[in-house]
Amino acid sequence: MSEWTWKIIDDLGQIVTGKTPSTKCPEYWDGDIPFITPKDIQGTKHCEKTERYITNAGSLSAGKVMLGRDAVCVSCIGNIGYVAMTTQNSVTNQQINSIVVNDDHSNDYVYYLMKNLWGYFKTCESQGTSVPILSKSLFSQIPVFVPTIALQRKISAVLSVLDNKIELNHRLNDNLEAMAQALYDYWFVQFDFPDDNGKPYKSSGGKMVWNDRLKREIPEGWSAQPLFDVASVLYGYPFKTELFTENEKDLPVIRIRDILDNTFSAYSSEPIHGKYLTQKGDLLIGMDGNFHLNYWHRDGDGVNQRVVRIRSCTSTLSNIQLKLELAPYIKMREMNVTRSTVGHLGDKDFKERYIVVAPETSTFNPAKALNALLERMSSLVAETQKLTKQRDFLLPLLMNGQVQVKPLNYRLTAD
Repeated sequence: MSEWTWKIIDDLGQIVTGKTPSTKCPEYWDGDIPFITPKDIQGTKHCEKTERYITNAGSLSAGKVMLGRDAVCVSCIGNIGYVAMTTQNSVTNQQINSIVVNDDHSNDYVYYLMKNLWGYFKTCESQGTSVPILSKSLFSQIPVFVPTIALQRKISAVLSVLDNKIELNHRLNDNLEAMAQALYDYWFVQFDFPDDNGKPYKSSGGKMVWNDRLKREIPEGWSAQPLFDVASVLYGYPFKTELFTENEKDLPVIRIRDILDNTFSAYSSEPIHGKYLTQKGDLLIGMDGNFHLNYWHRDGDGVNQRVVRIRSCTSTLSNIQLKLELAPYIKMREMNVTRSTVGHLGDKDFKERYIVVAPETSTFNPAKALNALLERMSSLVAETQKLTKQRDFLLPLLMNGQVQVKPLNYRLTAD
């Protein structure tokens, strides 16, 4: 291990704590500079988009906190330990300490080093605070075991191969989601689906009729059906928390927090009825707090209480259409929840929803096309999860010097 030496994080580069421009000054906001918060760095390696953007005036008002490309951002207040790299000039809020890596270290390596310290960060929180805090002074003094820059580059190259594919899969899935949204808008909002002659229905003069349930016109022959008539709607099982385990051989339990990322935070040894198990492509919606809404991409996982599972049961209705029909209502309910209360969805919310149903014709079967997109999305998610598991297995071994990286082909051998 002669190539390795002990340092502190402060030795890796300049540490910058972010700052939020005044929200009372509209001229600071809605620009083109990414404004990074912890929620923006909980996904892939690179922070390619943010929820909010600021103007140049906003960045100047925050002081000397502008980050260039490839800075390593670490959340240090609240949910501590999320890590991502910038892709362009960016500003973070005060919950993030960032490392502007110096020339003696590899940017990619420092990123993986910070990811590997996630558990250790939790032990370094400031005491006596109601919100977990890893102050800049504590963060900068954390000891790290670092190899030569040549070895840093070799190690990060191995991990980057996996992360590059993970990020590519995310972009492909985003594109598939955009394609699904475009088809839905074209067919179910503009009603320009292919008619019997293969021409766009409404634009070609297709007959529209008023629908009292939807309070708008829809194509002749179409209908608006109660959600429960066209889909199987099931509320999750009340798993006993005392039977939750960390044993991956037990039943994976899907809680609200798991929906967006298709991940698990608990397993259960409790036997349950098969009706509570998922099928690939099911639509899941969280019913408390943030009403997370997403497809589930695995068979045989258990749906926990306060999660509703929705599954199409008609031949021309895809779960993609169900999601896009329900999403505006779910978003509206989310926006109507005040900051001082926790939002809840109930049975009444779903029983009052109506779904547009198109008859199957020789020229138009929307479910067939949309389900093909959903199948591809599911395959990409499954591959991404496999790659993520491989990366997370290798990460501590490489960062702790427990495996040796061979030159050129980067084969791994255990010490």
